[in-house]
Amino acid sequence: MTPEFATLVNPTFHYVLDLTERIQRGESVDLRKERAVIRSGLEEAENRASSDSCAVRLEDFRLAKMALIYWIDEVLTVADRNWQSITLEWDYYGTRDRAWKFYVDGELKARKASPDVVEVWYLCLVLGFEGDVINAFLEHLKDSRFEGMEPEQCRKAWAAELAQQIRQQKLPELPGRPLEGDVRPLTGGPRLAAALKWTLALFTLFLVLLYFAFGRR
Repeated sequence: MTPEFATLVNPTFHYVLDLTERIQRGESVDLRKERAVIRSGLEEAENRASSDSCAVRLEDFRLAKMALIYWIDEVLTVADRNWQSITLEWDYYGTRDRAWKFYVDGELKARKASPDVVEVWYLCLVLGFEGDVINAFLEHLKDSRFEGMEPEQCRKAWAAELAQQIRQQKLPELPGRPLEGDVRPLTGGPRLAAALKWTLALFTLFLVLLYFAFGRR
């Protein structure tokens, strides 16, 4: 992920992961106040993306924001079921269909956009988005490539496709194994939340280093 794009999306990733950790520790959390903070961060990032001085295309950021919104609603609903009544998806898009729209929008929109957008979708997947991948591909996309597979296998297979696309689009000359992730729901308490934050930080640092090493050739 380019540094410019990372500065727009990483604060939201980190804030939401920290929030899930606080919820899992049993801390008292005002979900509506937290929702306002998250929304403010998304709006600030979009305002920055819309400025003439920003290297990020506004259309790309808006696609990334869509993935973030689906992911936020997913992991916070898992952490606290009360989030289901105040989802950002409803606020922004007037729908409550993230379970399949994450995959449909990812397949039809994100994969046709920049590598940065694909990476955001990939991160959302490995950092806890689960949804209904079977329904998304078989019923909505009419795509049978994952037919007969278990949901977790499907998510891992799709994550592998995204990782391969990232490599092909940005670093086609690099050998080695594709990017990998567990692609499991966000559960397990504070240690897992902390581990996920480190995963995000290390993954982003890795991509930044690759960008400076190869992206400017």
